Amino acid sequence: MPNGVEASAGARIRHDILKLVLAIVAAVLLAWLVVRSAAVNALVESDPAAAALVAPNDPRVALALTDAIVRQERGAVAQATVDSALAASLRAPLHETPFLLAGASALRGGMGEQAEPLLVEARERNPRSRTARFLLLEHYVRNGQAKEAAGEMAVLTRLMPDARPLLIAGLARFAESTPESAAIAQVLEGDPAAQSAVLEHLAATGASPDLILGLSRGKRPGPEAKWPDVLVAALAERGDVEQAYAQWRRFAGFPAGRAPGDLFNPGFEDLPAGPPFNWHLVSGEAGSAQLGNGLRIAYPGDARAEFAEQLLLLPSGSYTLSFEAKGEAGAAGSGLAWTLTCQGSNARLTTIAVKPSAVIPQSNNGAFAVPAGCPAQWIRLVGRPGRGVGTPNIAITDLSIEQADSL
Repeated sequence: MPNGVEASAGARIRHDILKLVLAIVAAVLLAWLVVRSAAVNALVESDPAAAALVAPNDPRVALALTDAIVRQERGAVAQATVDSALAASLRAPLHETPFLLAGASALRGGMGEQAEPLLVEARERNPRSRTARFLLLEHYVRNGQAKEAAGEMAVLTRLMPDARPLLIAGLARFAESTPESAAIAQVLEGDPAAQSAVLEHLAATGASPDLILGLSRGKRPGPEAKWPDVLVAALAERGDVEQAYAQWRRFAGFPAGRAPGDLFNPGFEDLPAGPPFNWHLVSGEAGSAQLGNGLRIAYPGDARAEFAEQLLLLPSGSYTLSFEAKGEAGAAGSGLAWTLTCQGSNARLTTIAVKPSAVIPQSNNGAFAVPAGCPAQWIRLVGRPGRGVGTPNIAITDLSIEQADSL
């Protein structure tokens, strides 16, 4: 009997241990499933590749990977990706990706009428789908549906508050890639902040000046906008100086039609016009330049420096440059000088030293000639170092360039 009792007690103990082990295993598995599900939820949108490492068979992962491919690829999606998405959609029938995939394929195949309802269905299934909204934005812009496109832009901005630069870059790339610039210009016109940001991005990345001007719709930019200066510089750099000058006058609010050629702002006033056809001042460790009662320069004379520059459009001919200078002399052998060079080739036209007087303004002048084939010229005030270090402060006033006779 005792042996039977002991055997029965042992069996119960083993049974209880087995139940405990199974419960622990079940709890561990449940915990892993919860953790894995949480990990997939966290990663599936931000990093689907990482989510695939956690749960490679989860249909959400396969569909998220497809979504990422749709965003990245501009052409047709590979058949293997399509098959994977369709297989995953059978286990996730409410997911938006199959509609997204079909809509993207139709859109890229030029079938906008078929693409729109598919993409709208994808957006309805997941209103937070950035891909669906981006593709709808593309479709609406191409179709000139400004109101609908503006709506998608507004939602995307709310969905991606920290990724606004990415949205702006995407809109800029789309503007460069589509011939329907008038449509996207209309869309941007309804969002001045987005318009300015897109134009800023295009100007900074060297986009076509014609595209930027078209997207701006001829409106004068606000004083805080940086893209006009970048655009004017790009036009001048490519050699279209007449167009650069015309746009510079428009951006500055000056009347159109004035022929280029005169030195602008010879009195060094603080005028609401940017470079390159107005003065661009430079200050740094080598010295400083500022406006006020002329152009005031502080230049110790121990390093080469450039303090002021302006782009001129002087016709070929003979000229005289004159100015007055008052202040201290520089270190031995050092000093300031005006230089004129041809834009592009950097061919030197003249160098005229600045000779100041400490008591009364000293008149300075020098002659130079602009040859044919030099349609634009840089005038620069440069500092040339000497053998010692001084602390000269010089004021330059009454700068002028007068044409003599033609060559």
